[in-house]
Amino acid sequence: MPKILVVDDDENLRIVYKKNLENRGYTVDTAVHGKDALLKIPEWKPDIVILDIMMPELDGVRVLENLNKNSMLDQLAVIMLTGVSEINLMKKCLDLGAKGYILKGASMEEIDKRLKMLAT
Repeated sequence: MPKILVVDDDENLRIVYKKNLENRGYTVDTAVHGKDALLKIPEWKPDIVILDIMMPELDGVRVLENLNKNSMLDQLAVIMLTGVSEINLMKKCLDLGAKGYILKGASMEEIDKRLKMLAT
């Protein structure tokens, strides 16, 4: 099973995603914000990053830009996590190398399905 890093400034969401993904057999770590994620990714080497867009300090788009600039997207897949479905923002993230979007509130079954598609 792939290693997954969940990046979200909302502690409750981090806990819920981590617990539910671990119950499905994934190895999961979390990051509190974008800067934390950029430190953990090279150290922990996740296969997939679930990345919140709206975060303080360093938002998800800027994290994605940084990963793209440093060729880190060659070794991992990023799925953007958002509460807002804004077409221009989605397109920008996909253009930067994100593999997809998860809307906050999506069922764990839907998230698991997307993760398994990325892992194959």
